[in-house]
Formats: sequence, C-alpha cells, structure tokens
Amino acid sequence: MANEGNGDYLSRFDRVERILEKVANRVDAIAERVDAHDKAIATLRELALETDREILSLVKSIHALIDRIPPESLRKT
Repeated sequence: MANEGNGDYLSRFDRVERILEKVANRVDAIAERVDAHDKAIATLRELALETDREILSLVKSIHALIDRIPPESLRKT
C-alpha cells in the first residue's frame, strides 16, 4: 500500500477534486455577487440619466424665469 496521501494517487485525486469543488463554489458565489453589482450599477446609471434630465429641465425653467425679468430690474445698483 502507498504512503498516506503522498504516494496514493487516488487519494491525491480525491483531494484535488474536493479543492476544485470548493473553488468552483466560490467562483459561483462571486459570479452571483458580480451579477448583483451589475444590476445595481445599471439602476444607478438609469437614475443618473433621469437626474440629468430633471436638472436640465430645472435649468431651462430657471432660464425662462430670468428671461421674463424686465431688463431695467436687472440694473446694477
């Protein structure tokens, strides 16, 4: 019989399989987290675009209000 673990190729193979299974499980968990982060980033991008549109609308409204102020009211004092 072979040495405990060192010369026993089947035992080594089993250990390697267990290690690879653990690595695969960790990779799957990481992939799930990456997917969740990707979804969160997509949501943030959508919110940023919506915020940009709202800010542009606000700036346009402010500009329209300023345009309605009579020029004589804008004189320096």
